[in-house]
Amino acid sequence: MNSIGAFIRIGLITSLLHLICTTIIAQTGCTNSLANNYNPEAVLDDNSCTFGPLKRIVHEVYYTDDGTVPDYPEGYTTFRIYAELEDANDALSAVFASEDMGDTLFLGGYQGVFWNHIGGGAVGSEISPGFFDLVPASEYDSYVTLGIPDNSVSGSIQHAEYDPLDAINTALGPDTTGNHENLWMRDGAWFAMGTPDHVFGIGEFNRVLLAQITCKTQPRYALNIQVFDDGIPGQSYQYFYSPTVEFEYMSPAYHLAYPYGLCNDPLACNYEPVTYPLYADNDLCVYGDCFGCTDPLALNYDSSVWIDDDSCEYGELGCSDPLAFNYSSTAVYSPEGTCMYEDYTIVVEPYYFDDGSVDGYPDGFHTYRIYITGQDSLEFISRVYAALGETSPGFITTYGNGTIWNNPLGGVTADDINAAIFSLDPSLEYDSFLTIGKASQEEPGVVLADSSSPNEEFDDVLGIGDSELFFEAGLWLPQYNSPNGFLGADHKILIAQITSDAPICGRLSFDIQLHPDFAYPAVVKDQFFCSPELIACNDELAINPLDSPDSPTENCAYGDYTIEVETVYDDDGMIDGYPEGFSTYRIWAQVDNPADAVSRVYSEAGMPPLEITSNGTIWNTSQGIVVGTSLQASDIDDDPVIAYDSYITIGRTQSSDPGAPIVYADGIPGNAFFDTFYAGSTNLACQLGHWYTQEGAINSLANAENRILLAQVTTNGQLSGSLNLHVIRADGTT
Repeated sequence: MNSIGAFIRIGLITSLLHLICTTIIAQTGCTNSLANNYNPEAVLDDNSCTFGPLKRIVHEVYYTDDGTVPDYPEGYTTFRIYAELEDANDALSAVFASEDMGDTLFLGGYQGVFWNHIGGGAVGSEISPGFFDLVPASEYDSYVTLGIPDNSVSGSIQHAEYDPLDAINTALGPDTTGNHENLWMRDGAWFAMGTPDHVFGIGEFNRVLLAQITCKTQPRYALNIQVFDDGIPGQSYQYFYSPTVEFEYMSPAYHLAYPYGLCNDPLACNYEPVTYPLYADNDLCVYGDCFGCTDPLALNYDSSVWIDDDSCEYGELGCSDPLAFNYSSTAVYSPEGTCMYEDYTIVVEPYYFDDGSVDGYPDGFHTYRIYITGQDSLEFISRVYAALGETSPGFITTYGNGTIWNNPLGGVTADDINAAIFSLDPSLEYDSFLTIGKASQEEPGVVLADSSSPNEEFDDVLGIGDSELFFEAGLWLPQYNSPNGFLGADHKILIAQITSDAPICGRLSFDIQLHPDFAYPAVVKDQFFCSPELIACNDELAINPLDSPDSPTENCAYGDYTIEVETVYDDDGMIDGYPEGFSTYRIWAQVDNPADAVSRVYSEAGMPPLEITSNGTIWNTSQGIVVGTSLQASDIDDDPVIAYDSYITIGRTQSSDPGAPIVYADGIPGNAFFDTFYAGSTNLACQLGHWYTQEGAINSLANAENRILLAQVTTNGQLSGSLNLHVIRADGTT
């Protein structure tokens, strides 16, 4: 009993301690009420507070050596270092070292060196993109800058270095050796005079480019930054990386130094001798990532490690995951990408539609090519078949009792098609036949075909013609390891050609070997397929409505034009006032010609209603509008979230866009457009109504992508709907 009681008491104490620790961890954060990211619920400060216009310093990979850029240093990576500002009105005026403050500046790469190109420069404004085609590696030169990646951007970067003298030119200027020692300054800066355009933050994250560094592994930097809040020099903020500077803006949350310390343990994988100004911090040491297999002949060779740990594998290569469809019980090692989880498919593609240009081609017929698509060029189709009692019967049939056509000079397989006589009888190219990876006897490889149920099915249908090829047992296949059996560079292989006066469907089984040496078991697939017309649509209002076994509505065609929905913004917390968890979509009319125009979106008696609906909420700003032309650029500048308001339009997103006015009128129900796009939260369902613009107006014409904007909708749900368009084609017809 005493043992049991002690065990219970210990368990209660442990649970209580866990609860206390969990509570404290949940309450950490920024406790300074003056900070940008003040957390009133935090009780323990975690050094995450940020102040003023600087959010943080970040670096990103710009290019990693892949052998495609001549003269680029092997094994190196090019990084770009950015300052992210609070908003686009803030200006980054300088990156500096201050001896008086005791804060030096450091910029460089792993093991004390980074790379420069002989044709590069010390600052971004000295980089010439005109040389990139002749000398591609010059694009990846190391340099410092303030928002100027090359001299195609107007502006200039100034720099002054006093200790040591000329430090930037010495470290970053071009020379023939390539590798330079890291930039280190006790006193100096690079800066811009005044507040030119290139020092303001741009893009979604309001970034200003500070430097480009080409080095091994990761960059190293310790930077001090000066930023003008709202671009006003009198509102200057200085940010220091150093823990020795007693200054308000030196929080680690700004990431002014990377890494903030260095591992000084010689036994660690990431050991580096500490050189001022980066400080020894052995909490950063890593003791395992450098170990692995360093033998290039091993199956699991890892080029990223440099200490061999005797883990090299030399057994059978294959997929060892039982959940994959190419699982091999004898495989001992599975490199990334070996296991296959995606499906293989049979697709039908139109090859030729009768246009009267081919002599001897039957009037009104279409030629289709049937392919198997896969994952890799070395995958091998070993047979297409049906086996009595093992698979479904195989068939290729015409829709609506059509006819499969054969040329009298053709035959059952591609080996019967003689391309040399295409000039004498062009229609022979479009004969119906079976194949594996070839379209005529002149192409390499052999195709073998045999049907045993009914006995002469292949010969009858593909020699004489019929409405359907049906076989319960039979196959066609390439010779073992024949070149025509491999999928090839486009990862698909031709298995049949059918010429018919009606669309086609079918069901076939096939075996696919997943490796050229056939070490893996074959994957057996049994698939139904149809030509594009038959998988297109099950909407009776479309021009291609067909009741087929596989008819997704998203493939419906309504004349030559379609409606497309594009996501333009997903909530990421970066836009003040944007509703949490919402997304903004734009609805476009896709047309055939840039001279096509949409003059009206409408619904009349006997037509489907105008509908734009969401299973969530449609959102509008407090300055809500109905049509896009009511948006003012000045209002967007003052409050960027206004740009994401929901509205209807024809080709215009704000009042300053060129074009004619957009007018709307709704009849049933009244105020339908106003309720949806001004008051918000009500789905649009208008039985009688329209919005329109002047015929021939520039905003009614398609853009370079042959699209005309019809609406913008911000919602936290999924969009659906229907729109009727009045389209004026390029030839004047409607």
